[in-house]
Amino acid sequence: MADKKISELTELTTPDGTEELVVNDSGVSKKVQIDNLLAGGTISNFTSTGIDDNATSTAITIDASENVGIGTSSPDTLLHLNTSTTGAITPLLRLEGQFTSNSGNEGTAIDFVTGSDGTSIGARIITVRAAGGARGELRFCSGRESDSGFDNGRMVIDESGNVEVNTGNLVIGTSGKGIDFSAVSDGSRSVSSNILDDYEEGVHICVVTSDTGTITLAGDNDLGYVKIGNIVHVSGRLNVSSVSSPTGIIRWSLPFTSWAGAGRSGDSVGTVQLYRMDITSAPATMSFYLPEGTSNGYVTSTIDDGFWDTSDISPDAGDIIVFSITYRTA
Repeated sequence: MADKKISELTELTTPDGTEELVVNDSGVSKKVQIDNLLAGGTISNFTSTGIDDNATSTAITIDASENVGIGTSSPDTLLHLNTSTTGAITPLLRLEGQFTSNSGNEGTAIDFVTGSDGTSIGARIITVRAAGGARGELRFCSGRESDSGFDNGRMVIDESGNVEVNTGNLVIGTSGKGIDFSAVSDGSRSVSSNILDDYEEGVHICVVTSDTGTITLAGDNDLGYVKIGNIVHVSGRLNVSSVSSPTGIIRWSLPFTSWAGAGRSGDSVGTVQLYRMDITSAPATMSFYLPEGTSNGYVTSTIDDGFWDTSDISPDAGDIIVFSITYRTA
C-alpha cells in the first residue's frame, strides 16, 4: 500500500464487512484496510536489520538463516554471543533459576537434549546448593534422564574444589600427560619432572637365552609386574623343564628396557632364590643383575675373590628360580 496521510484515507460511513482499522481524523472516521497491510500473514514492506538499543547500536540481530546474534550483527551460529568487556570480568551468559533435584536440593540445570521425543538427555550440568545456603557443587551428568541416579553426576566438583569421578575412570588421552604434582615440589633438589604419567600392571612371558645351547622353561613362566611412572617391579617363579648344553651368560628377559643413566646409574640388582635337587651345587649367594639400557638380566654368584661370576650359573632341568627386582625404566 502506498504511503498516505490520514486526511487522504477513505472516509468510513458504515462498516462494510471487511477487515479494517478505524482512525479518527478531526472527528471524521477514516479506515485503513487490514488486507492492505498484510501480505500472506506478514506485514508487507517491513525490513528488520536488528533490534536497536537506544538507536545507538544493534543489540539483537536475526538474520535470514534465523541465526540470533547478541552483541553482533553477523551471527554465524544458531546463537552467537559476543562481548568486548574491559575491566572487571562479567559473565557472557547467566542462567538463573531453581529446580528440585532427586536429593531435594535446589539448583540450576542446563540440558543438552538429543532425540525427537525430548527425553533422550545427552548431558546435564547442575549447580546444587544445600537448603541452608552452603556453597554449591557442580555436577556433570550424561546418559538418559530416566537412568537411575542420573542427577547424581558422572563427575562432581564439590564445594571444596575436590573432583569426584563416580561411574567411570579418569582417562589420560595423550601419551606423556598425567597428574602434575608441581605444586608440592619442595624445590630443594634438582627435579626433572613432577608428572605421574603411567601406571600398568600385567604379566610378562619370560624368555631365557644362553650364548650357546638352549634352556626351556615350563609353561608357567609368567612374571608379574607393576609399573608406576618409570619404576618397574617384577617378581615371579620360573620352572626349568629342560636344558641342552647351555654355556656362557644366561639371560632372563624382563618386560621393559632399563634406564641408561649417567655413570651406570641405571644398573639394578635384585634377589634370587634357587631350588635345586642337588643342593650342594647351588651357589652360596646369588643376585639378579640388570645392566642399564637393556631388558635382559642374568643371575650372578659371589665367589671367593669377591667378583661376580656369571659363567657358572647354568640351570639344570627341574630347577626352580624365584626372584624379585625393582628397576628404573627408560
